[in-house]
Amino acid sequence: PFHTGPGGDELQLVSPETAIIGLRLNLPVAFNHDVAGLDIGLFSYADNFSGIRLNLGSWTDKTVRGVDVSLWAMMLEGSEFGGIQIAGLGIAHHVRGIQAGLLTYGDIRGVQMGLWNTAIDLRGLQLGLANFSDTSRGLQLGIFNSSGTVRGLQLGLVNYACSLRGLQIGLLNIVPDSSHPLQPPPSAPPSDPPPLVSRPLASFAAAVPSAASPVQTTFFLLPPFPPLRYK
Repeated sequence: PFHTGPGGDELQLVSPETAIIGLRLNLPVAFNHDVAGLDIGLFSYADNFSGIRLNLGSWTDKTVRGVDVSLWAMMLEGSEFGGIQIAGLGIAHHVRGIQAGLLTYGDIRGVQMGLWNTAIDLRGLQLGLANFSDTSRGLQLGIFNSSGTVRGLQLGLVNYACSLRGLQIGLLNIVPDSSHPLQPPPSAPPSDPPPLVSRPLASFAAAVPSAASPVQTTFFLLPPFPPLRYK
């Protein structure tokens, strides 16, 4: 039930092949293929871990189930994480749960939050100052949001999406793959634009096309916005 690693494989109390169930102290580093329980110390290394891990740094090759709190947490490509990861620098593939930190990276099914977030495929919530993803199905909430494909909502000061099926709300919204970032329903009859100031808290939207580029921008000054539908 107890194991300590004072100096790596050669000085460990038990061999890396021995499974640890209980308490492992990493002083300064310990490595075992399978660890379950409480893992505390400087540097933690395991193939598979389940339980609670509190370390300066952690490295996992295959799976983590539980809570991982580290200054930096690294998981190799193809690995799976289920639970809560809190790290200054958090890198995890196939995250199912919550990933939080200053810099985060992963394939997210759940919540990713930090100052700078990067997701391969986001299905859930991304919350931070700057959010990036290849694909987003859910909500991106931040100062700057960028995604290749958005199926959901982007809410921030600046929003960018190569392809959008959803809604962007912000001061500057960019959708290159569209004739207009925000389109009315196709069945809606044409009508004259409303006056710029129709009431004290009127909304204002101005589309600015560019002859040299297909990129168009839309500026929002005051909410609320009318309901919109996208193709």
